[in-house]
Formats: sequence, structure tokens, C-alpha cells
Amino acid sequence: MIKANELRIGNYYRPTDGSSGPAKVTADDLKAWSIGAVYGKYIPLTPEILEKCGFEYYKLRIPGSTFLELDKDGEHFNIFLKQINEDGRTDSILLKYELKYLQQLQNLYFALTGEELEIKSLL
Repeated sequence: MIKANELRIGNYYRPTDGSSGPAKVTADDLKAWSIGAVYGKYIPLTPEILEKCGFEYYKLRIPGSTFLELDKDGEHFNIFLKQINEDGRTDSILLKYELKYLQQLQNLYFALTGEELEIKSLL
């Protein structure tokens, strides 16, 4: 079940009303979910979706000399925040955050960069 407090306007979800393809969350969706409406499903992360988000080999560069790296662990991805130092070495931090759904990745990217994650041709 979708929870309104886990989504932002513009996140993608999969409608369960017979509509085809993903849809973007609207203010009306958030209102409906907050009062108990039950429609829509989260979109599971897959290698294909990650590629549409700009990941190459489970890595995505974010502004600066930083990138996100995902590691598949069963049903979810562990996420590492990595930074390339001036001397060329890479420091890595494992974020205690398990990614399973596209909206989680969208929200994390926004929290780290202040920008929306660009997703190619999901609709």
C-alpha cells in the first residue's frame, strides 16, 4: 500500500486502476492516500530502470566529484556514497538505507542534490 508520507509530487508510481504505464504523483494523489485511498503500487528498482535514471554499472555521478554506487543484495540495493579525493583515492560511506523502489531513489537523490533525478522515457 502506498503511504502519502513516503512520496513527493513528481515521484513515479504504478497505477492499479487499469491504466497502462507509470504515472507521476500529483497533489490529489497525496490527499487521497493521506485519507486512506488504496490505489497504486511502488515501482521496484530494476537494472533497466536504473539505466533510465543514468546509472552505468550501478554507478551514478552526482554534482561534484561524488557518485552513488548500488550493490544488489537480494530484494534490495545497498547504497554507497563515494567521493574521489584530490589525490585520486576514493572514500566510501555505506548509507544505512536499503533501496527497493524508484520513489526511494528519487527522494534520496533530491535530498543529496536539491535537484530532481532525471529519468529517461519511463512513461
